[in-house]
Amino acid sequence: MAREIKLDIATGRVKVAGLPAADADDATKAAAIKSLLDEMGPQLDELEGKVTSDSRAALLEAYQHLKALEAHPRNWAERSMRRTIGEYEQRIEKVRDGAIDAIGHAEGKQIWEDLPYVLETLELLHAKQRTEDEVQRLILTPLGKLEHFKIDYQRNSAEDLQRVCAEVTTALRESTDLDEEMLAWGPDNRAAILHQRPLVKIPENMVPATGAAMGAIAAGVVIAGACGALPFVVEGIPKAAAAAALIGLGPIAYGAMQIKAAGAIKAALPKRFTVLSSKFRERLYLVCALRTLNGFRSKLTIAVEALRTHLQNNGGQQRWKHVKFEGRDMTELFAHESWDPRGTVELWLNEKVQEQFRLDSTRMSNMDELDEEDWGILLQAFELDALDLNSSTEGRLLDSVSHLLFTKRGEDSEAERKEVFARVRSAWEASSLAARGAST
Repeated sequence: MAREIKLDIATGRVKVAGLPAADADDATKAAAIKSLLDEMGPQLDELEGKVTSDSRAALLEAYQHLKALEAHPRNWAERSMRRTIGEYEQRIEKVRDGAIDAIGHAEGKQIWEDLPYVLETLELLHAKQRTEDEVQRLILTPLGKLEHFKIDYQRNSAEDLQRVCAEVTTALRESTDLDEEMLAWGPDNRAAILHQRPLVKIPENMVPATGAAMGAIAAGVVIAGACGALPFVVEGIPKAAAAAALIGLGPIAYGAMQIKAAGAIKAALPKRFTVLSSKFRERLYLVCALRTLNGFRSKLTIAVEALRTHLQNNGGQQRWKHVKFEGRDMTELFAHESWDPRGTVELWLNEKVQEQFRLDSTRMSNMDELDEEDWGILLQAFELDALDLNSSTEGRLLDSVSHLLFTKRGEDSEAERKEVFARVRSAWEASSLAARGAST
């Protein structure tokens, strides 16, 4: 029996059994190819006897032998073995040609061409199903816990992630005014907004000036006082004229109303500040969550498109349908398993992928899992990204930060975390944004 050539469910790559590690020394590689040749000699003797009696099986086995030789580069072998390699290659080619003729040239040639096609299709199919499984296992529950933004995070299929991304995108588009409102509170309040602390300092432009109101009151007092006193100090003016003092009450009332209105505005600012803080943090959370979700969505799109393009460029769905049903022995050759006759290799592979990665769920972080340093770096990366119009390295830092904090937490990411955070701080300090104030 030829060396096993099998789709590795863990990696999604087709592997030849018995290959040494990529970093193996020359002696190990030479021993590996010698072992292969020692096995192959008797196997070829047996194979040559099946060319006419079991032509299709002989053709498939010849392909396995050829792939096994290709996986062991000739330069691994000692000089004394290289002639043997050439002889075995010729014998395999002779078996191939004989089996093709025995089957019927057109049909046999198609089978031979279908074998590498099946290998490539299985790898692309694995990549698609692995990515779909990864997307399906995304735990997005934190998106449903937001107070100010309603996101339907539950999905019926992997493709439904696109709808979730669209909902988040809409929410962000409709809340862009929060960015300007946050800046309007000034550098003194920046960290307080980000970390939900009490209001530090009320910006002067947020409370109406009361100077004019005080002036109006003063003017009203003067008018009232002057008119009221006039009959007593100027002879001949009737005392009833003192009623003219009421004219001064107008400016006084106006000034009092303006001061009261300013006081009400000032009294409402702490609550307004608290609401802004809550909304802005959720917006910042969604900005970074969307980067993470778009990464998964892009990966899925690439995998789906790669398989679609491959099938389209190689005979379309009709060829793949024919191979997986009529050429079932070819798909089973690389799976090294059988499955329900009513099923297909897609169903088998999907089950294997789900079984292999059943514990590999990705959970988005909750907002309360991010500490003050995390929030500070998120804000800096977000503002750097908004500033960066040319998509430079600094602008893409937001992707790295989002990936780290939202899906790759734990001790194993500490070194990467320090490196990425340092890059964000360095880019921030070197930019024009540093004047906006501290984020911690």
